[in-house]
Amino acid sequence: MEIGTGHIDYYQNNFEDSMFEDARIYYARKDALWISEYSCPEYIVMAEKCLQNEEHRFENYLHSSNKHGLLEIVQNELLDCYEIQLLGKHDSGFEALLRDDKKIDISRMYMLFCKIPKGLQRVASIFQQHIFSRGINLVKIVEDTSSNNNSSNNTRIQGLEFLQKVIEIYDQYVDYLEHEFQNDNSISKALHKALVVIFNKKVAGTTST
Repeated sequence: MEIGTGHIDYYQNNFEDSMFEDARIYYARKDALWISEYSCPEYIVMAEKCLQNEEHRFENYLHSSNKHGLLEIVQNELLDCYEIQLLGKHDSGFEALLRDDKKIDISRMYMLFCKIPKGLQRVASIFQQHIFSRGINLVKIVEDTSSNNNSSNNTRIQGLEFLQKVIEIYDQYVDYLEHEFQNDNSISKALHKALVVIFNKKVAGTTST
């Protein structure tokens, strides 16, 4: 690069392109091992560290002409290529993180996937399904209880309990949206779609709307 700006093409074609390909191969090998050996939170921490290290290397040793090119390669290999497997891990994937209220892990995961084009589509889909499932389970519990208590007074109490539980679900996931997901639009839409279905369910003669 000291030769002059007219030789930026030389730098890119004879050094940078080869370095990018080496980085792609290196991380393709790494994540193929990591995805099977580590939990989702552990993998996310390692991916986060790798991206930080690559950004540090670029700032200290490489020309700034194509910083995002290298980071996009690393993000693609570590996150994009294994998104389905990573988020779907049975005991530690995104559904498990929501179930166990792992807010720190969820926030860290969001900060990585929001950088990838369409990286939050599957995250939003799982989030929506999780909320919907909780609502449907709640409906089923109340309906089962109501069928065993036929008095109008019990039915009214169960209806009020249902409303209270729905409000608790709403408050919990709005808090997720504001803090862990930083009011992300795609996550907000997923939350809204799930809550609309739950709110419109009629249980013990009562709806939440």
